[in-house]
Amino acid sequence: MCAATAKLENVARRLLTYEQAADYLAVGRTTMYDLVARGELPAVKIGRCTRLRPEDLEAYVEAQLSVRSGASWTKNGRNVKQKGLRES
Repeated sequence: MCAATAKLENVARRLLTYEQAADYLAVGRTTMYDLVARGELPAVKIGRCTRLRPEDLEAYVEAQLSVRSGASWTKNGRNVKQKGLRES
C-alpha cells in the first residue's frame, strides 16, 4: 500500500456518517440532519455522501456547554439563575 492510499484511508476513518455521529452524541439521526441543515454543525460532502468530523462534534458540545455555563435564562418573562452556578 502506498503512502497516499494509507493517508486517504486514515482520513476516511476519521469521518463519520450521520448515524455514527448521532451515536457519538447520543441523539437521533434526524437531530443530526437538523443540526447540519441549520448550519450548527459543518459537514463534508463527498459525492452523494455527507460526513462529519469528530472534532467538529466535540467543538459543538463545548460551545453548547460554554453558552450555558454562566448564563441565566428567562422563564415566564423573569430572569432565572441556574442552580449551583455563581455569578462571576
